[in-house]
Formats: sequence, C-alpha cells, structure tokens
Amino acid sequence: MLRLEEQRECHQKLQVQESRLLNHYLRLKMKRLAREQEDELALDMSILEQLLTEERDEKQGEVMRKLELRVGQSSLRSRRDRRRRQSS
Repeated sequence: MLRLEEQRECHQKLQVQESRLLNHYLRLKMKRLAREQEDELALDMSILEQLLTEERDEKQGEVMRKLELRVGQSSLRSRRDRRRRQSS
C-alpha cells in the first residue's frame, strides 16, 4: 500500500512539474510572439511615416510650382503692361 502511495505522489509531482514547464514554455512563446508583433508594427509605422512624408513633400512641391507659375505669370503681365504703356 505504501508503495502505491509513493508512486501516486511521484506521479503527481511529475504532473505538477510538467504543468509548470508547459506554462513556462507557453509564456516564453507568448513573449516571443508579442515581440514579433511589436517589431512588425514598428516596421509598418515606419513605412507609413515615410509614405506620409513623401506625400507631404509632393504636395508642398505642387504648391510651390503653382505659386512659382502664378508669380511668373504675374511678372510677365507686369512687364507686358509696362511695355505697352511705354510704347503708347
């Protein structure tokens, strides 16, 4: 009878150890997965920031080109008007 109890205790201890070990490995796996997700999210954010910067720069370039065209056209009109006045 004593031998059977010892076997049960030993079996129970092994089950507890196995359970702890599985929990430990599960926690490690979850930490690794979380770290991988954080890395992936950081990369996605970096790509989005780069795209946003490029889009903003393109829009600023468009605005500057339009402004330069307006200033250039305005300057041409002023010169034309001055020439007309001088020739009259």
